[in-house]
Amino acid sequence: MRSYLRDRTFRTKITDQISDLFPIQAGVPQGSVLGPLLFVLYTSDFPTSNTTTGTFADDTVILATHADQ
Repeated sequence: MRSYLRDRTFRTKITDQISDLFPIQAGVPQGSVLGPLLFVLYTSDFPTSNTTTGTFADDTVILATHADQ
């Protein structure tokens, strides 16, 4: 599992310009077989009281409320 998630990098390309390599510090490889399962495990313990969770594909947002606001 460790080798699956570590030492990964990314770069971006805009027209003919290519960036340097940067380390990927979170997430799983796109298109991987384990990706959906790991995402479900990652999101399975999100808080449920006073929060709203929105997910789309591999993006997540957690909105929290408090009585003082």
